[in-house]
Amino acid sequence: MPSHRLGLGLGLASPSPSPSPSPYPNPNPNPNPNPNPKHRLVFGLDANTYAKGSKKLQGVAEFGQDFVSKGYSSCWGDAPDPSNHTTFNARTFLQPQLQKAAKSTEKASKGDKNPKDFVLFPKARFSLDEALKDNTGKRTYLEGEIFPTLTFPSDHGVVSCTLAHI
Repeated sequence: MPSHRLGLGLGLASPSPSPSPSPYPNPNPNPNPNPNPKHRLVFGLDANTYAKGSKKLQGVAEFGQDFVSKGYSSCWGDAPDPSNHTTFNARTFLQPQLQKAAKSTEKASKGDKNPKDFVLFPKARFSLDEALKDNTGKRTYLEGEIFPTLTFPSDHGVVSCTLAHI
């Protein structure tokens, strides 16, 4: 098969935490899983993973182990870095659920700053050339910047990657 590159950019959001370790289908790494070998599965998701998991929250390390066991890799590799955040937001006092609102001095302790967004792909079908995240709309990610902002309206960063067919 000729080498082709695939570029993919996604903006993702999910309404609630996901304790489930497997929010995606098994790619079946069998060499002949697909009756039409021209089709390849690549998808993005808000996995709702957290830097540190608990009984109620899915940890990013456990999520990585799970997708690798099913034959996938991610835009962040096989073992995603828990400090590679794709969200950083905190509720204001103008939003519902005032008990979750944070003062500006509490944004780090009360905010949602986690590695939640991924592009997953079958490891037997693609290799990763490049991955990036953006929270500015200018293909740049400003660490420590709370969003949404007036110029970037999402509460999740944009995740994009370039893949090569194997």
